[in-house]
Amino acid sequence: MIEEVPRDFLGKYFISEEKLKKEIKNTHLIYKIQTNSMSVYSWGCNAHGELGTDSERSKARYDPLVVAPFDTKNIIQVACGLHFSLLLDEFGVVYSVGECKQGRLGRDSNGDTVVRGPLLSRRVAYIAAGYLSSAAITDDGCLFEWGLVHFDPAEETASTSRSIETMQQASNQNNNFYTERLKKLVEDSEKIYLSESNVSLSEADRIEGVLNMRTRRKEIKSPTFCESLEGVHVVKVCLGEGHTVVLSDSGTLYSKGYNDRGQLGSGHRFSRSTFEKIDFNETRIKDVVCGTSHTLVLTTTFKCLAFGQNAFGQLGIGPRKEKSTPTQLDFEEGNEEDIVLIASGDYHCLALSVSGRLFSWGHSEYGQHAATEHRGGDLGGYAHLLRYYTSPRLVTTPSDMPSIKSIHAAGNYSLVVDKSGTVWSWGWNAGGVLGRRQDPYMQPIDALAGMTVKHLSAGPMQVMAIIKQLGSMFAHGFASLLLDSAHHDMEIAASKLTTVSVHKFMCYARCPELKPFENENQILLPFPVEQLVLNAFVEYLYCDHIRKCPPHRVVDLQELADKLKCDHLSSLCQLVRLQRRVRIQKGGSIAFHVVPSTFSSDMKAARLLCCDNDVILVGEDDQSVRAHIDILTRYEFFRGLLLGSFREGITSSNNIRSCKLKGVKGAELQSMVDWMYRGDRTAVMTWENIPDLLSSAYCYGLDDLGLVLEKHLTDTLDAEDIATLANQLQSQRLKA
Repeated sequence: MIEEVPRDFLGKYFISEEKLKKEIKNTHLIYKIQTNSMSVYSWGCNAHGELGTDSERSKARYDPLVVAPFDTKNIIQVACGLHFSLLLDEFGVVYSVGECKQGRLGRDSNGDTVVRGPLLSRRVAYIAAGYLSSAAITDDGCLFEWGLVHFDPAEETASTSRSIETMQQASNQNNNFYTERLKKLVEDSEKIYLSESNVSLSEADRIEGVLNMRTRRKEIKSPTFCESLEGVHVVKVCLGEGHTVVLSDSGTLYSKGYNDRGQLGSGHRFSRSTFEKIDFNETRIKDVVCGTSHTLVLTTTFKCLAFGQNAFGQLGIGPRKEKSTPTQLDFEEGNEEDIVLIASGDYHCLALSVSGRLFSWGHSEYGQHAATEHRGGDLGGYAHLLRYYTSPRLVTTPSDMPSIKSIHAAGNYSLVVDKSGTVWSWGWNAGGVLGRRQDPYMQPIDALAGMTVKHLSAGPMQVMAIIKQLGSMFAHGFASLLLDSAHHDMEIAASKLTTVSVHKFMCYARCPELKPFENENQILLPFPVEQLVLNAFVEYLYCDHIRKCPPHRVVDLQELADKLKCDHLSSLCQLVRLQRRVRIQKGGSIAFHVVPSTFSSDMKAARLLCCDNDVILVGEDDQSVRAHIDILTRYEFFRGLLLGSFREGITSSNNIRSCKLKGVKGAELQSMVDWMYRGDRTAVMTWENIPDLLSSAYCYGLDDLGLVLEKHLTDTLDAEDIATLANQLQSQRLKA
């Protein structure tokens, strides 16, 4: 059953200006509510690589799969557009994948996936992807746009753009019948239509420059600052098919773009190339979403308003014509209903009330309103009644669904995330956006059973979800150690034909139960193990996951984990088996607790395990730290220092190398090495002089540690202290 949302969660109706700004800003700052261990999963159409995976591109992928290239990035927000996707990591870096047309990726098609330009030196707080354009908001409230962006044709030179008068002259030369009288009639009619006015022609004639109020779009390949919003602190941006709406921290809305359906909320149909304020009669706005050619807003008093196209009833105001001014919706046939969440697809909308009830309205042809099989008809008994869904209608949810936490809509489908983190989907399954092969009715996505979804973005043909990792995010970077066997000094064997080479210190640190089976640098297991199972076990030791284990071998892997007392691995196997069982039974949800990962504590113990390829690092105060060469050479600086041609200051004795590092003390060196083994943020945050550690991290190529420390400083220090520190460290990101 859906539970009632507590009133404390909503805040109060009347709050101070300062508190209102803070509340609106925190509502849309994604990185404020995320943890530091996230994975990205995607499903749907991958014809252009918009799912961000290395797998074969296809028109449809029905099963959610992890986006492996971003395993170590800790992505905190995703945004899905038409044939492309944007991703934002915890440090404010934006990535883009998919079709590189009209500049929507904000980068060249070759090279890495980072969106460069002015965003590279700034911290981004919010991203948005539309049909043909993209946008990002920095943490200081500045809006950047790229892709097909609106501009004023009058600003273009005569060589690249012709005015309306020139086009009319050319038309007159080719069409002698196009008389001056007919031209005047067409112009007068257009003025009245665009101005949405019933005034006389003489009054309409006095509208200055009415026919010149045009806008077009041009391709911008690099993020560009939006000058028309200078001085406005933007907290959210949403993109329709041809219009853009932004929300400021003061609860004010601004819009620009095409306005042929009144989607800008300006009271007329004139398109605009620059942002202008929408008049709400002093009502403050808390949230806004865009459909193809309509806009839906939520006020701070929990009322829902809409404007724009209404051909399919997407405004929720009944079978009326489109509206160019904000119009309030009525829920439950006139009864007042406080709304706390809103979402919009192409031509349908969703809203969640304070009592936890879900409403939907708009286009109904493809099951967008979660019609059940028992209603009959196409996709529900009311599907053929076009007027029924022109007003908000209560959605009947499954009896076993927990209370809803977030709602999402795109294209002709919808999704909700309940409080347990389970995703439910329904509607038109184009490209596999429902996360399954069939059944358009409201059902949980079985492939995500047992996982906790923290954030989700629905696009026209694809979906991306951010899910809490079940293992260590830092461990994913150790895959390179497994693939590079140059310093592997041990084998794990179950028979003469079943062997895998490994590092001794990794094996014993991650699984001490292997020690009794060692014999002359070989671990000989006393029980039979298939090669695929052994490969999956070793992958877990290094990477803390079992993604490459074949489904039919998970049972065998769990048996091996139980014998070797690897509790975390055993619980991961149990979860995979439960997910498979749910899918076979076609429906249902599971509640399963995965044993916490021990990777961090295991790798802390690994530092104490000596091997033949150890390195001794000495600080300028002669304090030393011992480390394994394979751990150090994961970083480019130490790889060049220890394995490259640059080896000055390195001494060797019995295969143990010693190197003295300048400008870093032993205590800082200890923290740096601890980070390289564990990636434990809690440990490095206890360092009393973080600025010194930050300087050393960047000096010796520990960029991942440097970003973590920078983020910690910007989150805890005031602007004046950050500016002083940025000048001392010469950090462009801190300066921005």
